Amino acid sequence: MRKKGGRSRNINAQRTMVYAEPGISVYGQITRAFGSGRFEVICSDSSTRVCKVRGSMYKRVWIQANDIVLISNREEDDKGDIMHKYFPYEIKQLKDSKLIPDNFSGDKENAAAIEFDHI
Repeated sequence: MRKKGGRSRNINAQRTMVYAEPGISVYGQITRAFGSGRFEVICSDSSTRVCKVRGSMYKRVWIQANDIVLISNREEDDKGDIMHKYFPYEIKQLKDSKLIPDNFSGDKENAAAIEFDHI
């Protein structure tokens, strides 16, 4: 019998760009993981929310600290749902079109940078 796993996929395929809808969703950056698909997110409207990964993304899309995501708002102001995770080339497009602030890095290399000026 032929194995089912490990088939070739087109990894470099371009996805359609998903943008935030005003009043419904905002952009955010993951700051901390709580577990069970819950994360602390700093949003582009300068608020901090506890967000949960959407069911169709759970255990399919891995989210880590400093990832840029799309958040849908809930009725509670301090909660939301993670609807989409952006790839690095998509983050560059969002920054070029000024849709996300420049302080949203999305860089994993600079996330753990520690400066020791005066020890």
